[in-house]
Amino acid sequence: MSLQTLQTWLNTENKNFEEGVKLYELYKITKKHDQFFKAAISAGPTSLHFKILITQLQKAVYRLKTNQQEENKSAQQTKVSQPVAPEFTQISGKKSVRIDDNPYIRVEDLPEDLQLKYKENKTLYKDMAGIHAEMKQAKTNQERKELAEKLKQVEEKQTANWKKIDTWYKNNKNSDLITPSSSEIKQVLAWQKKLERNEKTNIKRWEEKLEKAKQKGYTRQIQRAEAKLKHYKEESEKLRKAIEEKKS
Repeated sequence: MSLQTLQTWLNTENKNFEEGVKLYELYKITKKHDQFFKAAISAGPTSLHFKILITQLQKAVYRLKTNQQEENKSAQQTKVSQPVAPEFTQISGKKSVRIDDNPYIRVEDLPEDLQLKYKENKTLYKDMAGIHAEMKQAKTNQERKELAEKLKQVEEKQTANWKKIDTWYKNNKNSDLITPSSSEIKQVLAWQKKLERNEKTNIKRWEEKLEKAKQKGYTRQIQRAEAKLKHYKEESEKLRKAIEEKKS
């Protein structure tokens, strides 16, 4: 399902940036571009953010395909006729908010019981990796079936833990219990810098280009300048609102 979802988005003509970022959060292969995409708010199809997003999702597709090929190859090497083991999902992304990746909360802010669940989930990731390794080495359908069920139970336990943490964060994100993290401060500063660049440079530059295009009667240049102005003004408004929300 994850591979099909990614391919559907990549093959869509009018791709939605926000939906693409959500897929990136689920199936990303690196955290390198997290802040880059979060600071974008929105991006046009020709923007650098959009191009890098497409590249990252293409890499995610390649990884998922590679994992599937390796699993199929391993299954064939078992030499078991008419395999009936159920399919299982490769752990390739997050099902929920990872606290250590969330720029709005620190693990220390969590209540003691949720800190324990967070630590437990770190251990469960290792358990799932171990089960996957066992599945590749399994020689019978029954062994694979039992391991697949065991994996499912671990995944469900981990998802339940994340859900409790997410619910606590949702209910307390605006309270004094949450200490602003350095990542959050950096993000707000990045938004402010981008807003300033839009207002002092981008909007002014495209207003001048629009005026020149109108004077010369260049229809295509007028349309392009108007589109750019609309993009930067809408982006600036979103940035302004996001900054105000963080300050309130």
